[in-house]
Amino acid sequence: DTDLRCVQIDGKVSTKRRNAIIKDFSSPGGAQVLLLSLGCGATGLTLTAASRAYLLEPQWNPSIEEQALARIHRLGQTREVTTIRYVIKDSIEQVRAYSSVFWFARAKPSLQYVLDVQNGKLDLMSMLLSSRPATEGQIRERMMVRSP
Repeated sequence: DTDLRCVQIDGKVSTKRRNAIIKDFSSPGGAQVLLLSLGCGATGLTLTAASRAYLLEPQWNPSIEEQALARIHRLGQTREVTTIRYVIKDSIEQVRAYSSVFWFARAKPSLQYVLDVQNGKLDLMSMLLSSRPATEGQIRERMMVRSP
């Protein structure tokens, strides 16, 4: 049996308590799971202790999700980060998720290109020459759609 210790930050958590939770989560031997609402996790945090993000609430404005994910993809991140989006199949949530991801994938430069440049995977010239909008099919392939 593996027991996971979880901590949570939501709108009711004070700044002092929030800082203590982040310190606990970021420390060796600290909490292994951090539950964080997008509204609280989109700005002002460094979460490089995390290596996985599970998004449960698709947003119409994809920059909210990307801003939250950028808390993990910060300087100092040494591990590969995995993001999984859960979406209920054949729902308004699925439409919202597709429109958000499709809209964001067309933005230039995309967050992934910025991260690749920061991590030394691309130089600026290759980023500018290869930045093409993703097709809807490519986006669908990247998304995980779960049936209810």
